[in-house]
Order: sequence, then C-alpha cells, then structure tokens
Amino acid sequence: MPSNPVVLVVDDEASQRDIASEFLRSNGFECLLATNGEEALEQMRLSPADVVVLDTMMPKKDGVETLREIKKCWPGTPVLMMWEGARGTTPLLGAARSLGADVVMHKPLEEESFVSQVCRLIAEGPGLRPSHQRR
Repeated sequence: MPSNPVVLVVDDEASQRDIASEFLRSNGFECLLATNGEEALEQMRLSPADVVVLDTMMPKKDGVETLREIKKCWPGTPVLMMWEGARGTTPLLGAARSLGADVVMHKPLEEESFVSQVCRLIAEGPGLRPSHQRR
C-alpha cells in the first residue's frame, strides 16, 4: 500500500493535467495520469487509485461515460469532476452528479479549494475495490 494517497488525473489537455497533478504532488499525493477515459479505465484496472479527478469533455470516452464505468466497477472510489464551462447547472453537470460524481469543480482549478476537496474525499474513507479487480 502506498504511503501517500494515489489520485488519477484524467484530462485531454496537458496543461490542465499538469496543473492538477502539480497541486496534488506539492501537497503529498501520488499522481497517475491519463489523457482520456479509455486510458483512465485501463489505469484503474492495473492499479486502482484512491480518488479520480476527471474532466468532463474528452475524446474517445467522455467524462460522463467514464464516470459511469468507474462507479460500476469501483463503486466506492470517489470522483471529482472538472468542468470548463459556464458556472451553474448544465445538463452535463446534472448527469455527472446523478451518476455519482462526488464533487464537481470548475476550471481553472484553485489550488486550495481543489486540494481541500481531494483531502475531504480521501478522509471519507478508502474506496471499495471489487475483489475481481485484485486477482
């Protein structure tokens, strides 16, 4: 078991991945990176993260599709969705919340509130990892 919590950061924009992972690493988290939903799911199969930070709009498999699969296969894994759009309720954010997103934050991320939310998700307890994922 790693000494520091592991966060999977999923975003197709390199600059956004870099910002989120730098905020997390500078606050003691280990980070795994993925550029789309397909990579994120493969990474979770190989080594499930304690928390997933997930962009909503990505090629190949968007954030809502990816969220649905994460919650199906790793139901106890907290997911923080990132959104780069107008503030307020949109159908996409509503779908993310209804599918189990634990937190939805707007980009650009602000370090203190972002790290605080990830810490809160970690403190709520370890994710449930189905036994078939740990063979």
